[in-house]
Amino acid sequence: MYKHGGDLLADWENARHGMQSTDDGIYMPLQCATQWDAFCHVFYDGVTYNGHGPESVTSQGAVHNSIAQVADRVVGRGVLLDFPRFYGVDWLEPGDAIQDVDLEACAKAQGVEIGPGDIVLIRTGHMRRRRAEGQEHWGDYAAGPAPGLGVSSADYLLPREIAAVAGDTWGLESVPSESLPEAKFALHVIFLVNAGVLIGEIWDLEELAADCAADGVYEFFLSAQPLTVTGAVGSPLNPIAVK
Repeated sequence: MYKHGGDLLADWENARHGMQSTDDGIYMPLQCATQWDAFCHVFYDGVTYNGHGPESVTSQGAVHNSIAQVADRVVGRGVLLDFPRFYGVDWLEPGDAIQDVDLEACAKAQGVEIGPGDIVLIRTGHMRRRRAEGQEHWGDYAAGPAPGLGVSSADYLLPREIAAVAGDTWGLESVPSESLPEAKFALHVIFLVNAGVLIGEIWDLEELAADCAADGVYEFFLSAQPLTVTGAVGSPLNPIAVK
């Protein structure tokens, strides 16, 4: 807080009259909460999306592919694939990998078709599990073992020309991952570097999943614009699903 109620009370003789205000600020890594990875977040063989090298991300931020370049366009049809409900479990286990056949089966069971421009949301239940187990179990939510997408999920999603994919874990991919020796997180390379598909992480999908289960409708209008942070390689956001 830059200015709070205590400041007003300290000068109450003057502050008690007329209009007063409070102010605050925040300092945070841009990828520590519900967020998008920009295309310049990951490099492979020395380049990021569209062949830009390390010189394109300077100490002043990204010259190409920054998150600000998509700040006015991440809106459209959203589709939720709810795997715990599909499998009849509370949550998936760390390391569980959702493959192409799993995506196809879940979408079919939920009565949705994924197509061009869609924003696909993957619920694993991992965030629900951490809440259920209590505060002491949040420690490895970030960077710890988690369920998520397997490498073959790209074989299902990319031919359908999706715009973005997001999940309720810290890294979207299953951890421990099926990564290739030269790429610890292969899907980040496939989606961000090769395909130009945004990756979203740390999305709280619990309320949306309950609503979709209640009415059987797993598609919706999704507004998910990042903050317009010049040169940023990622951004927090407050996504809104409208049904």
